[in-house]
Amino acid sequence: MIIQHAETDEQIAATYEVMRQLRPHLVREDYVPAVRALMASEGFRLAALIDEGAVRAVAGYRVMTMLYGGRLLYMDDLVADETVRSRGYGRAAAGLAEGRGAAARKTNVRILSERFVQPSGGRAPSLRAAQGGGVTLGGVAA
Repeated sequence: MIIQHAETDEQIAATYEVMRQLRPHLVREDYVPAVRALMASEGFRLAALIDEGAVRAVAGYRVMTMLYGGRLLYMDDLVADETVRSRGYGRAAAGLAEGRGAAARKTNVRILSERFVQPSGGRAPSLRAAQGGGVTLGGVAA
């Protein structure tokens, strides 16, 4: 299992099928240009967790500075492939973001996500992490 940032058009395109499970409004032909535009204008990063040669989870995030909280990491998207959920792929992808913030020595890292889809298809509470804390997925520490 490896986690790599999707940087080439081919790597970005390889995340489409998994990302579409979370964002069904996305259109294949528009996906790479849309991700590229976010990368160029807003510092968006796209990470793919790959296992057995297939993309199993995707995390989209950006690091920003906000007046209310200083530097923070905002996770736009976090999704594990529905065919392989409950195997820890989503937690591993979320851990990438936590590690990214720690590696950059951010003193006030917050990971926020509007929703995290549980294996049952329901929504879990927001995914949040702060300095000194760990990543929490639906109330369960990752």
